[in-house]
Amino acid sequence: MEVDTDDDDTLSLETDGGENLYFCSKNCRDTYRKQMQGMSLRERLLTGRGWENAFRNAVGEWQMLWKDILAGFIIAGLIAAFVPREWWTTLFRFGTENTLITVIESSLLGVFIGVITFVCSVGNVPFALILWKNGIAFGGVMSFIFADLIVPNITNAYRRYYGWKMALALFVAIFFTAATAGVIIHYLWQFIGLVPEPGQIGDTAPSGYTVYLNSLFTMLFLLQMYISRRKTD
Repeated sequence: MEVDTDDDDTLSLETDGGENLYFCSKNCRDTYRKQMQGMSLRERLLTGRGWENAFRNAVGEWQMLWKDILAGFIIAGLIAAFVPREWWTTLFRFGTENTLITVIESSLLGVFIGVITFVCSVGNVPFALILWKNGIAFGGVMSFIFADLIVPNITNAYRRYYGWKMALALFVAIFFTAATAGVIIHYLWQFIGLVPEPGQIGDTAPSGYTVYLNSLFTMLFLLQMYISRRKTD
């Protein structure tokens, strides 16, 4: 990812070859330094030091993303409060129909909305709930989330690295791949009974398992925080 080398929060690391590498956080820099110390895949998976590096990297990701997550909830809340439901009903007039054509239309629209209203790859999830609540088909929700791979800033990065032709090819390929994946997931989830009632939010998963998963991953996150702070303080 790009970082501003003049930003006071940007950290640098000089490699053995004299090259300066720049990082957005101390966690990311320390993780990279550890990875460059020659750890094999086996060591990364089966040693305490390998897991410590993974925990530190995970915490570094949270430190980068929390602002985007907060922004996603705020923007989704504002949209829910101020955009009239009639507008959504008109836009997603086909969402409650369960034909292949309407699911395809919904998935294509989901990708389009994802491209033009991008918050971030995590912050767009609250907005996805707003779309679902207001009538888009389930496949459209999934396609909307997948569209974070071709939002304007990501597509511009493709352009800088690969040129306009490859950036355009990637955009078109990912656009239709995201829409296709949305259609497939729509019918797969429907087949196994995981698609909630249209517009329903909350209480859609099998009873009990979300409680156990939330408890498990909360404890894992607290462990990651403890290990990361112990190694970086």
